Amino acid sequence: MDKVLKNIINKTIDMEYDHISEEFNKVLEKNKELAKEYQESFNKHNVILNQLQEVLPVEYHQLLAELNDITVLIGAIEARIMFKEGVISGLTELNYLSEVGLGIAFI
Repeated sequence: MDKVLKNIINKTIDMEYDHISEEFNKVLEKNKELAKEYQESFNKHNVILNQLQEVLPVEYHQLLAELNDITVLIGAIEARIMFKEGVISGLTELNYLSEVGLGIAFI
């Protein structure tokens, strides 16, 4: 594939990922079960983080914050990779889905 075309496609996928990420709450609203699971996991994460801060000496709080930040970053990187792989899969291996139409937007 032409290097310029590959760059354009990658940038387009990245821009769409960024757009969807900005609209995350709207995406969650489309699926109440996932929204509930997300909120429960988010709350549990915060409870655990707060519990750790309460029992750890103050000098470890920064290390705990860094661990939390890097964990979030890893999740974001994984999400970006999976989004791109999903687009590739949708365009190649799952091209028959176009026959189904937009009704499958979020099952």
